[in-house]
Amino acid sequence: MHKILSKLKDHVLIPIIRTKTFLEAEALANLLVESGLKVIEITMSVPDSYKLINQLKAKYSDIIVGAGTVLEKEQVVYSMGAGAQFIVSPVIDPKIIKITKKYKVLTIPGAMTPTEILSAVNAGINAVKIFPASAFGGAFYLKAVKQIFPDIAFMPTGGIDSDNLKSYLEAGADLIGMGGNLADVKLLKEKKFDEIQDYAKRVMEIIRDFKKK
Repeated sequence: MHKILSKLKDHVLIPIIRTKTFLEAEALANLLVESGLKVIEITMSVPDSYKLINQLKAKYSDIIVGAGTVLEKEQVVYSMGAGAQFIVSPVIDPKIIKITKKYKVLTIPGAMTPTEILSAVNAGINAVKIFPASAFGGAFYLKAVKQIFPDIAFMPTGGIDSDNLKSYLEAGADLIGMGGNLADVKLLKEKKFDEIQDYAKRVMEIIRDFKKK
């Protein structure tokens, strides 16, 4: 198992930062890290995403930072240069998989059907993003594919919140990708910083309680 994947599985939660401005992404990332989160994914749609990845790695030496929504092999190279430790893509792209293998960086491609998941397995991938999870049966679907591919680390993403999080964990989720429900731009604009951090702590508590069982 890739050492970064092992660390991600220890933390479980992967907050996904997707905003229209750099300042919003920067503020949300800082709030989430300062609330206790140890992993951050910065999507390529964030303006100056490489700059933010580099900035976070320089500021917080103990966190894991990844690049998300990676669609081009050049984005892999630039993200790694900025300090990204894992790459998440919404699709299975042989070019992206090839370059991540070349540089030995963890890649988590997006797949949904058993055929797509098998394609990832055949490409040597051992972690897969299930997106959009909620639109394809949610935790029920995850449980079904986990039975077929028990050795794959699944990262359901899309529509997950504090209310249904436990059901995904019970279904076998190894990682949890959580975007707007966790990195809430609306609350940020309303300057409700405490609410953002309280929600993050509540989510972490759910994960800690589950892992104690």
